Amino acid sequence: MAPDWRAGVVRGAHRQSHTPCLLKTPDWMGSQTSRRPSRLKRRPSGQAPMPGEAHRADAVLSLLSDAVFETDALGVLRSANAAAAALLGLAGLEALAGSRFLDFVSPAQAALAQRWLQTALEGGAVHDQTLTLRRASGESVEAQVSVAGFRSEAGQERGLVLLARDLSEARRAPEDRFRLVIEADRRAYARRLEILHDLSRSILAAGAPAEIASAALDHLDAVVPAAGAAVFSWEGRDAPPSLLARRGLLPQALVAGLDPDQPGGIVELSPSGPAGADHGLRSLLRVPLQAAGQTLGALIVVDRAAGRFGPGDVALAEEVMSQVAIALRQRRLQEAENRRRLELEALAEVSAALRQAASSRGVQRVLTEQLMTVAGAEAAALFILEEAWKVAAVAGRAALVAGGRLAPELADSLSRRFRGDETSWLWTEASPDVAALLTALDPALQAGVLVQLRAAERLPAAVLIGWPEPHAVTSSEGYLLAAIAEIGSNALQRSSLLETLERRVAERTRELSTLYEVAAVANQPSDLASRLESALALTLRAVGAESGTVYQATDDGESLILLAHCGLTSDIVTHLARLPVRGTVTGRVLQTGGPVVLNDMMAEKSSLRAAAPADRLRYIGLPLRSRGRVLGVLGVVGPGDAHLSAESLALLGTIADQLGTLLEAEGLRRQAERAAVAEERQRLARDLHDSVTQSLYSAVLFATAAQEQVDLGAPDRARVFLGRIDAILGQALREMRLLIYELRPAMLEALGLVKALERRLEAVEAHAAIKAQLLVEGDCALPPALEEALYAVAQEALNNALKHSAARTVAVRLRGAAGRVTLEVEDDGRGFDPATAGERGGAGLGNMRERLTRCAGHLQIDSRPGHGTRVTAEVTR
Repeated sequence: MAPDWRAGVVRGAHRQSHTPCLLKTPDWMGSQTSRRPSRLKRRPSGQAPMPGEAHRADAVLSLLSDAVFETDALGVLRSANAAAAALLGLAGLEALAGSRFLDFVSPAQAALAQRWLQTALEGGAVHDQTLTLRRASGESVEAQVSVAGFRSEAGQERGLVLLARDLSEARRAPEDRFRLVIEADRRAYARRLEILHDLSRSILAAGAPAEIASAALDHLDAVVPAAGAAVFSWEGRDAPPSLLARRGLLPQALVAGLDPDQPGGIVELSPSGPAGADHGLRSLLRVPLQAAGQTLGALIVVDRAAGRFGPGDVALAEEVMSQVAIALRQRRLQEAENRRRLELEALAEVSAALRQAASSRGVQRVLTEQLMTVAGAEAAALFILEEAWKVAAVAGRAALVAGGRLAPELADSLSRRFRGDETSWLWTEASPDVAALLTALDPALQAGVLVQLRAAERLPAAVLIGWPEPHAVTSSEGYLLAAIAEIGSNALQRSSLLETLERRVAERTRELSTLYEVAAVANQPSDLASRLESALALTLRAVGAESGTVYQATDDGESLILLAHCGLTSDIVTHLARLPVRGTVTGRVLQTGGPVVLNDMMAEKSSLRAAAPADRLRYIGLPLRSRGRVLGVLGVVGPGDAHLSAESLALLGTIADQLGTLLEAEGLRRQAERAAVAEERQRLARDLHDSVTQSLYSAVLFATAAQEQVDLGAPDRARVFLGRIDAILGQALREMRLLIYELRPAMLEALGLVKALERRLEAVEAHAAIKAQLLVEGDCALPPALEEALYAVAQEALNNALKHSAARTVAVRLRGAAGRVTLEVEDDGRGFDPATAGERGGAGLGNMRERLTRCAGHLQIDSRPGHGTRVTAEVTR
């Protein structure tokens, strides 16, 4: 009878899908029954097995794809099927003889497998457990294992049956299908990479955007064939699309509807629409060209088949267009960089040319020429608003003349353009104002732009550029013109400010030079009238006036006396020689103490009309002040239409103050002269009274006494008195000569110190029978003030020797040393005591000390009674 576990194997065979082969069936199968009643049926006791049942079991086992192992209770293999040998990597079942099942289990799971076998022997169940087995080659294989135990009917023999399924074989079928899919995807991806790689090479070889787009359409057609395709680009969101490349059909209706904001995707076209009705197109694929977040263009692909395009086509087209978009953006960036480089080179050339311009006119000319050259135009003109709009510079074939004023109607057009649109900086010939200016520049010009120089705020200006053919200014060209205009306007303003500064510096220098010359004239030794006329001539030249006058107020303040004049005829001078203060413009200046300006002398009903010819003249009157007092009036007459600047008026005020100081100094000098004359008269009167008058009085007394002695008959006594008269008159004669010398004009300034001392000794001491000598050692040159001080000391010492010491010899020595000059006056007279000299009332010694103290000099007097006197004076130069 066949064992029951085989029947279970037979029933389980219906669930297998592969064909195993059982090489050997155990001999004990016929007398064994299964221990798994749930799977195997037990026959009634004593029932014999069905004929051929063992052979059928062998056949079923051979069809099983799972491995089947039979072991004894110790796990030693008794039999197995072919699938078992294959699972373990054995060439045949003979290699299993005498082996234990645990020998083929991974050592890490050997203990686990032993517990499973033991559980099955004890009647337990082990189902579908994963176990790692070792093949004969040493590699590991995972198997799903189920174990069941069985026992003979007599219960004397036990064993195990193991079913093992190769898990790798179970997974192999779906893996093969997945591998085929992967392989197909790989080939498709390789093909896509090949297309993109070829496209990249084509893009690198392409130069212009049109060539890039054409190469992209060629490669796209190889994988997505269609009835038509085209690539468009946008220069700006508001600009119309530009066709870069096309293949096949391209209905205009599809182009007209392009929009940068349209999304990409597949669109089914209506058969009744323009594209469907006219060209039979049913499918449309649209892909935007995007790079760096910016839409640069779009791809349009159309076909006549409905549903022609799928997601794969969209993905492939997007990849192709992504490369195209990146290439287009790179080309645009490169073009922008090249354009920027050219612009910078142009700006550098313009800046260099403007820097080389030596004047404001040069800057204007260079700017006009450079703008015309950069714009590729044939005519240009620069307009500047100063007092009125004028043509500052022209270039090319311009009918306008540089330096002239614009016609009133053209100037009004330019002013309207500036006032009407303060936000714009460029206007074309579409504006009527610009068209009128363009016609004036050259009637043959057909296109032009007026570029405002916006940076020159203080100097409104614009440049008109003209072309003989129609010309549309692009945005990049406009930016370049604007940049050049800004540089030019800054250069214009800078040159204008520089020239203004230079002009002001020149004017200031001229003013300072005039003030210096006026001050130098005021200090000249000439008479007052000559100095005033010279200063007035310098003043008129400095301010560009034609004539002028200088008046001085009388002491009572009621009249003005003409002291100096320039540019007036003799009749006018006679008329203006003396003016009343009341009722005259010149008198108004004296009364108010401030300047008076008349822009039209003819309109003034006063004495000034006599000095004004028929032409319009301006009169400026300024007070001559000194220490808060108004001493006179400076009057200046010049053209009435000439610009009177604040600087010129300030210069006249400064000169008027200088002339006021001159008048006061002249007045003080005259007062000093009068005081000096009065003082000199008083001194001479004192000297005459103290010396000559007393001597003459004494001589009269002695003469009377002599006459009385003669009358008394005493001639000897009379001769004594006459001798005394002779001595007294001799002394009086010497004193008179000294006074006469002092009355003579001073020679010190004309001859110098040494010569003046020589003349003094010759004129006085020589006639007084006094032996005098002058000794000079070294360089004795001194400033006038120090020479005057030493001469006064020498004169006082000589006078004292002549009057009081009865000296017979006098020596005067001058010694010049480094940085100083020493004067010595020594006589052999009776001498005196310097300590008591002041008690006798003499002021000569004190005068000498005072003079030397004022010039930081030193005075020393050495004398004693009976031994003469030496006066030493030393000054530092």
